[in-house]
Amino acid sequence: MTEGAPVRRPLPPVWVFLAAGSLLVAGVGSGSLLDLLGRLWAPIALVLLYRVDPRWAILAGIAGVTLRVVFTGELGESLQTALPVAVSGLILARAVKIGLRPILAISEASLPYLLVAVFLFANPPVGEERELIVEGLVAASLTSNQGLARDADTIAFMERFSRTLVEGMLTIAPAALYLWLSALTTFVYGVMSTTLGRLGIGGVALAPFSSWRVPFGFVWFLAVGLSLVLAGRGAVQDVGWNVAFFAMAVFFAQGLAMLAWNFRRRQVALWQRVLFYMAAILLVPPFFLGATALMGLLDTWFDFRRLENEPDPRSGGDRESEG
Repeated sequence: MTEGAPVRRPLPPVWVFLAAGSLLVAGVGSGSLLDLLGRLWAPIALVLLYRVDPRWAILAGIAGVTLRVVFTGELGESLQTALPVAVSGLILARAVKIGLRPILAISEASLPYLLVAVFLFANPPVGEERELIVEGLVAASLTSNQGLARDADTIAFMERFSRTLVEGMLTIAPAALYLWLSALTTFVYGVMSTTLGRLGIGGVALAPFSSWRVPFGFVWFLAVGLSLVLAGRGAVQDVGWNVAFFAMAVFFAQGLAMLAWNFRRRQVALWQRVLFYMAAILLVPPFFLGATALMGLLDTWFDFRRLENEPDPRSGGDRESEG
């Protein structure tokens, strides 16, 4: 070894094992705790590996996906679960390392999940498979609300209502899946950028949630979605429902950011905030969801929080437009 040359510390093999093992369980029992842990830990381990050596991160990703295929024997299922998590984690790792702006980092890392959502939309459950899903969810709904049923007419009404609700949920399932996985990506980015930033080794921290707002142009997503719902038929209308649902969910998040901003401004205690959210969700959920989403939508036009003139809390300078 040449004297004075930098010495690279060997990478602990356990990190490769953890990254690959997390990819192995991502998607197991969709929505289960094991699935959640895999989807959260895999990108975190890949980010840490990438900072040491990108080649190790890529190797861990390939190993995890390969192991998933070998153990399950399901290539198609692995391509929809472990592979998107691995690709998303590698994209996120690169973004964190080069200090990419948060909105760009999260958007790029969510692209693999967008492809998964598109695939789900193009290949929805049909025929007997769809009917089994609907019947199972309707039966579960009726069982959980059986105490409300007083007579045959009430039971029939609840069954019709539950079936309509389930059919609607299946229609917007692609958008809901993309939102959920994007939220996990945002959480992972926030954890990693904050941790690395405090260690002084990189990472651009997210702005406070109370100061978050989508770009004004995002309202066009809602406009296009509603237009397709009203004017379209069949698959085109389903696209509209997904786009509109996605847009309203984002505006709902912006409405929550407005509530957080008001709570912070009025110095409301944490326990009081928790009590407010619990009461709103349990007592008036439809009103709370609708009013919060509408509040977020109106904030795009009226800037209730005056964020245009508020300095960026991360730098002390002027705020850049960031979604």
